[in-house]
Amino acid sequence: LALTMAYMDSSKFLILEQGPSIGTSFRQWHKFTRFISPSWPSFPYGVQDLNTIVPDSMIGTSQHPTGDEYADYLEEVASRYTMNIQFNTKVTKIDQNEEDDLFSLQVEGKETPYNATCVVWCGGEWSHPSVTKKMEGCTFEDN
Repeated sequence: LALTMAYMDSSKFLILEQGPSIGTSFRQWHKFTRFISPSWPSFPYGVQDLNTIVPDSMIGTSQHPTGDEYADYLEEVASRYTMNIQFNTKVTKIDQNEEDDLFSLQVEGKETPYNATCVVWCGGEWSHPSVTKKMEGCTFEDN
């Protein structure tokens, strides 16, 4: 998603990353956890790697990448683009103003909230959202 936004005007979006780096949630995988879908550098033959996010790229050297290998790949890809990312930023609350439809994002350690017309939540597999208000067009299920 960040890569798609990087093709647009990067001054119009901000990525708030709770972790210290790109791919933090992948780095939290157990050392024996690997991708199920195989990765291999077959793009010279016209076949894209199932796990890559950029055409004609590859993830490390193993057929089933670890979380660290994938995080390294994501950092390498991100280094090629201008992305407005703020690390070590924990969003503690999101509200939507009924009057102007703006979202207000409260961040730990910051008194003034961020305001946004659109919010995309990409929580990773280690996050557990607390949804207190249903947003129109979105469905949430308690698991």
